Amino acid sequence: TLWKRANLKEDYTFENYAVGGSNQMAFAAAQAVAKKPGAAYNPLFIYGGVGVGKTHLMQAIGREVLNSGEIRVLFCPGE
Repeated sequence: TLWKRANLKEDYTFENYAVGGSNQMAFAAAQAVAKKPGAAYNPLFIYGGVGVGKTHLMQAIGREVLNSGEIRVLFCPGE
């Protein structure tokens, strides 16, 4: 599948993301970027501590963009 070739995890989707008061804005911004890549929140910076969902959001964006069929995606961790 496309998401495997892009190095995306199967369960990192918007549907599986736990939205709370502290990450509601980041979630909304990520969804906007996924709907209009390069237009909404360009550039998008996601900053936060360990375990707050940064990777999950980025991969969810990638998955949505891949589903549109218009843009290629490759997730490369910085580790």
